[in-house]
Amino acid sequence: MDDDKIGWTPIEGRNCGGCTACCTFAPIRVPELKKPANSTCLHCVEGQGCTVYDVRPQVCRGFYCGYFFLEELGPDWHPEQSGVVIRSEAMENDTITILILELSSFWFRKILRAWSAAGSMPGSASSSSGSDRSGTCRRRWK
Repeated sequence: MDDDKIGWTPIEGRNCGGCTACCTFAPIRVPELKKPANSTCLHCVEGQGCTVYDVRPQVCRGFYCGYFFLEELGPDWHPEQSGVVIRSEAMENDTITILILELSSFWFRKILRAWSAAGSMPGSASSSSGSDRSGTCRRRWK
């Protein structure tokens, strides 16, 4: 994880723990991979992670799992536990847009929809995509 590039420090004690959700859910449209959404990357070993981590494509280096950086998210939010991946979409004027992707049935689903609809995630304003599958929360970082 290249956290030095964005000035964030991962929360101590949080790790992937065999989770490979980031290697699966997103489509990757770069010549090196050309991976469709919801398919496992050819460099991923399920339960272990990326076999080319040290030389992975820039698109992968730029991915930041929100679970590592958002203190509001407890252990139940680990992607392997929740089936939800939270990733930063954009960073502008100290605001990070977060996309919440629902990968499987998650008992927080109603809470996720409420956060998305009401912007009630601590420190955030929010908008909804209109879909049951995702929402966007904007959170101001100081």
